[in-house]
Amino acid sequence: MNNKRVKILFAYIAIMILVSIITFTIDNPLWKYDKYVHFLEFFILAILLANIFIANLDLKKFFLLIIFITLLSFLDEGIQIFIPIRSPEWIDLFFDLFGGYLGLFLMYILKDKING
Repeated sequence: MNNKRVKILFAYIAIMILVSIITFTIDNPLWKYDKYVHFLEFFILAILLANIFIANLDLKKFFLLIIFITLLSFLDEGIQIFIPIRSPEWIDLFFDLFGGYLGLFLMYILKDKING
């Protein structure tokens, strides 16, 4: 496991949690891109996560990463229950999961090319 990759992953997760906690105003024009942001943030998370294990990413680790992405997606939406003005949405959870799963699947497919 590469220590630098792990630090980047944890920094990214910290930023994700911080952004999830920050309250935005409802009339913010950026809300129309909300679903793209959910997809992209978990797509990047999955790539960073899989990149740590890319040298030996077998099917067992792949499924463990799927479980981790799923739990983090639920955590991301669940945090919003406790934040005024924010609320969890099933469609956001769907885009979190879709982005995360697609990123993991892409890394699993490309692992042989990445490893050389």
